[in-house]
Amino acid sequence: MKVETFLFGSVDVNPEQVIEFPAGLLSFENNKRFMLIHETESGDPVSFTLQSLDDPHLALQIIDPAALGFTYELALTDAETAAIKLTDPADAVVVLVLFKQEGKATAGMGANLRAPLVVNTKARLGLQKLLVSKAAMREGILYDIMGRASDNDPRDESVAALTRRYDIDAAQALRVEATAQRLFEAFYTTKPDGMG
Repeated sequence: MKVETFLFGSVDVNPEQVIEFPAGLLSFENNKRFMLIHETESGDPVSFTLQSLDDPHLALQIIDPAALGFTYELALTDAETAAIKLTDPADAVVVLVLFKQEGKATAGMGANLRAPLVVNTKARLGLQKLLVSKAAMREGILYDIMGRASDNDPRDESVAALTRRYDIDAAQALRVEATAQRLFEAFYTTKPDGMG
C-alpha cells in the first residue's frame, strides 16, 4: 500500500511492517498505525522516524535510550501486557520520542524520558508508558485541585500522618496557627487573593 507523507512524499508500506498503538500516543490518540522510516544513505541510523499512517503530517523522531546512556526496567501492568500481546519480555523494545528544545541556552534535541514507547516487535503492537513521579510539582498542583473539589484533601491526610508519626501536640499546633493568623492580620491590611 502507498501512503503520502509530509516529510518523505509517497512511501510504499508493507502491511506486515505496520506498528499499531491501540490507544494511540499521548496527545495523538487518533493516530494508531505507524511505520518506521530512516534515511539509508547515512549508514547505521542513530534515530528513526515513526511516521503516522493515519496523519501524513505526524512524524516523530525516536531513539534507543541506550544511545543516550539510559536503560529502562519498566514494569507493565497486566492490562498493558495484554494490550500489546507481550508474552516474552525479550520481544519488547523501548524507545524514546525526541523533541526540539527551543528558547533555551542549550537549544537542540531532547528526549521524553517520562513517556517511553514500548513495542512488542513480534506482534508489532505498542504503547506509550507514562511514568509519573511520586513527588513532582505537577502532582502537588493536582492534589490542590482535587482537595478543592472534594472534602477529602490528600494533603490533610499527609499532615495527619506526619502528626501521628512525630507525636505532634495538636493543641499546641492550633495555638501556633492562631498566633500566626493574628500576626498576619495585624501586619497585612490587604490580603492576597484566595486568603480568607
